[in-house]
This record gives sequence, C-alpha cells and structure tokens, in this order.
Amino acid sequence: MLSPLLSDEMIGAFSCVGALLTIPLGTNMMGATDIKIANYIPAIIAAPVMVWIASLLPFL
Repeated sequence: MLSPLLSDEMIGAFSCVGALLTIPLGTNMMGATDIKIANYIPAIIAAPVMVWIASLLPFL
C-alpha cells in the first residue's frame, strides 16, 4: 500500500533499521543484554524521512 509513496532508498533505510533492531532484540531474548528496544522504535520512521530530506537537497 505504501509503495507509491516510498522510494527504493526509503524502503532500504526502513529495512536496514528494522534489521539492526533485531540484533538487540535477539540478545535480550537470550538474556545476554538488557537493551530498551522501545527507545529505538522512532528510528524506523526517522530513517525514511531522513532519506526523503536528503533527496530534496541538490548538493548531496
């Protein structure tokens, strides 16, 4: 549903952040760490927004 609104770069940023959040989630499930994953959930929304802003800047 969101594919008309998101570019390939935005979807890549979204996927990258999601993949990076699975690492601390897994270590929490194993009991090795106690990282607060909920603090990083806004990054899932911030990454595509940052890609969109960077696409608006002509010098990047």
